[in-house]
Amino acid sequence: MRVSSNETFPTQTDIADRIRQLRRQRGWSLKEVAKRSGGKITALAMGAYERSERSISLAKLIEIAELFSLPLICLIATPLARATKNLTNGRVIYDLRTLAKLPESEWKRLLTTYLQEIAMRRGDWGGEVLSLRATDLENIALALQVPSQTFISWVEEVKISLVKNY
Repeated sequence: MRVSSNETFPTQTDIADRIRQLRRQRGWSLKEVAKRSGGKITALAMGAYERSERSISLAKLIEIAELFSLPLICLIATPLARATKNLTNGRVIYDLRTLAKLPESEWKRLLTTYLQEIAMRRGDWGGEVLSLRATDLENIALALQVPSQTFISWVEEVKISLVKNY
């Protein structure tokens, strides 16, 4: 169920996917969620939330955010998953050779600076490609002060990213 056709609003499915992702990242089963929540969130209810089969009240979203020790905004913020459908599976490989060939722009400069800083911190001086989490695109978009969707579309358009499946 789509909350809005406006890309700045998450859908119920987006929120459900985010909750499932957070639970799985922690290696928790649905039973583990029930145990950790002290029974406030049953395994049955959590499964239904994750499948978008059950609406989640604001109070329950707050409980889930507290369970994961995250601010509520982390559950309801505009999801990168929708904006990066073809960049999912965790990692994005940036082709620094292609990036270097692009015409000069503020976006190119900031992305180049960001990627070079990461490479320097890693001691990775191969200089041809650099692998980052797909979610790092959001950080770069924040630095550019543009919507994630806009930046991700540009990255795809200029063909500086490749998908790496794990």
